[in-house]
Amino acid sequence: MGMLVKAALACAIGLAGMAGLQHAWLGTIEQRIYSQQHGGLPEMRPAFPELKIKPGVMPKMPPIDTRAAQAAWAHSHAHQIDIQIRNAQSYVPKPISIPGMRR
Repeated sequence: MGMLVKAALACAIGLAGMAGLQHAWLGTIEQRIYSQQHGGLPEMRPAFPELKIKPGVMPKMPPIDTRAAQAAWAHSHAHQIDIQIRNAQSYVPKPISIPGMRR
């Protein structure tokens, strides 16, 4: 009985310690966010200020070729049908074989 109490006490101390550490970490993060030295959000500016692209000159993407995906789908579908046929054929009983007689 004493061992069970010691284990429960150790778990409670561990949980309280972890909660305290998390609370302290969260406090430091909140303090850093709200402090005046970091100023909150960073200054917003364009990523490429020297890049000037006119809207009418924007290059267009070529059309996406989907033939490979369509062929893969057709192959997958045919393979599933082949598997279903093979499974159905495995349930058909084989014809009896009599020694000396040809089929």
